[in-house]
Amino acid sequence: MSANRQIKKNLGISVAGLGAFFALLLYIFNTRILRPLRVMELTTTRIAGGNFQKVEVRKANDEIRHVQEAFNCMVDELKKRQYQLIQTQKLSSIGLLSAGIAHQVNNPLNNIFTSSQLLREALGSTLKSFHRKMLDNIDNETTRAGDIVRGLLDFARGGTAQSLHRVQLQGVTDKVARLVSPQIPCGVTLDVNIGEDIELDLDPRRMTEALLNLTINAVQSIEKTPGFIRLYTDTPAPEGMVSLVVEDSGEGICGEDLPQIFDPFFTRKGIGKGTGLGLSVVYGIVKDCGGHIRAESEPGKGTRFIIDLPLPLEALGERGDMEES
Repeated sequence: MSANRQIKKNLGISVAGLGAFFALLLYIFNTRILRPLRVMELTTTRIAGGNFQKVEVRKANDEIRHVQEAFNCMVDELKKRQYQLIQTQKLSSIGLLSAGIAHQVNNPLNNIFTSSQLLREALGSTLKSFHRKMLDNIDNETTRAGDIVRGLLDFARGGTAQSLHRVQLQGVTDKVARLVSPQIPCGVTLDVNIGEDIELDLDPRRMTEALLNLTINAVQSIEKTPGFIRLYTDTPAPEGMVSLVVEDSGEGICGEDLPQIFDPFFTRKGIGKGTGLGLSVVYGIVKDCGGHIRAESEPGKGTRFIIDLPLPLEALGERGDMEES
């Protein structure tokens, strides 16, 4: 009897131990695997609803952590793509509206300018200095309004048709540096560091316009000297792309303004110092080249505009051959 009781006792202990082991195993499985997966499932549902909140990455260095890190990278990319899609749709809608307004405004502006010239010729030498000054103001303001209208039309058409061909990126940036140098004040340095071997399919005139716009904005943002403006290629770049950076040490852009800077007519510049069309035109030029543009900034710490431009197919093939070898 004592032997049977001992066997039953040992059997009970074994069953209890086995039960505790499976309970512990279930607890570990639930906390280490199921719970993180449930959190990711809920996060995926929130992302589908437009809430791009990341999952908290666990401290343990295991496969689940790697999955969570990859998931967060995907969230960042989805957020970026959604912003680009919204931006494109917004620009398209505003472009249609702008085209209609620009065409309607252009004819009255031409009539005003023509009338001013005819009045100037009719009065001739009898024109008093005050009247001449007023006519000059009319001409100047009409010309400025005409520039705004042309900017609207360029924006609505996506700019003039681009003529893409193989060019050295360094040649484009060097030309921008030469054009903007006379506008750079004392105490501000301009540094251009672009590799000679970078060749891209671009419209050099349009890309020069875009980079010149960004560089002039950088000059205007620097209120305290010494300061700097830099044009350089950044690494690592997205696969198949070259990242061109325009960086300055200016006043920076506040967080609430940053998502709106590529919107037409959005500007924090004073009256008469900007139309708010510059960055939207830059956005269109970069997009027409097959690239993307984004901005990073912090008030008081300057701004970085990152332009990702696609490499030619031949360059991608050469890069792949080098990696395989």
